[in-house]
Amino acid sequence: MSLPEITGYAWDYRKGELIELHRHEEHQIVHAASGVMRVSSGAGTWVIPPGRALWMPARMEHQIYCLTAVSTRTVYLAGALPWLPSHCEVWRISHLLREIIIRFADEPAPALADHLAALLLGELERLDTEPIILRQVHAAPLVKIQAALLADPADKRGLADWANQVGAAPRTLMRRLREETGSTFRQWRRQIRMLKATEALAAGTPVTTVAFEVGYETTSAFIEAFRETMGTTPARYFD
Repeated sequence: MSLPEITGYAWDYRKGELIELHRHEEHQIVHAASGVMRVSSGAGTWVIPPGRALWMPARMEHQIYCLTAVSTRTVYLAGALPWLPSHCEVWRISHLLREIIIRFADEPAPALADHLAALLLGELERLDTEPIILRQVHAAPLVKIQAALLADPADKRGLADWANQVGAAPRTLMRRLREETGSTFRQWRRQIRMLKATEALAAGTPVTTVAFEVGYETTSAFIEAFRETMGTTPARYFD
């Protein structure tokens, strides 16, 4: 396997800083050495704590919002890499891959860079992919409902109530929601709640507090919903 041209950079951002919608000509791997980011693309939205990395294919538009102060370590990979995903993904990365990304950001000598590149490509063949937290919606009524639920994830109104709110037929809303997200309304609302929950947990809010803030009546019900959506418990997600 030929080695792609790889360059690395280190950037620090303040809490609340927004990296506006943009794209790169190269493939990109973004890792938060410290801090937590929210990344949005045309496909959806993820929350990225330390221990994860974002894979962003070349020329794909995206934006990054810093939920806390963030120190990013980024590598760009030039050239065709057809064996890697053509869509955004968030990866749980090994300690070795984390150190490789950090070393590239420190601009290693050319001789060392070749060895690091070979190690990086090897590590990219054994990654665990995180589930997408929230898929992007495009229909105007769904966009309005999503914005309202993001502002108040504890809102317990059902589909019929929301349909009346946005002036659409419940059956039409359900059809568009399935077309755009593959989810029922309950599943979609839970995804929105998990996005807000993950952001709150990343900021250090206790699990019990988060559970009530996003609309769950018990902590155990929230933990089970989190596990079903994210594949692990809130305590383990940030390990």
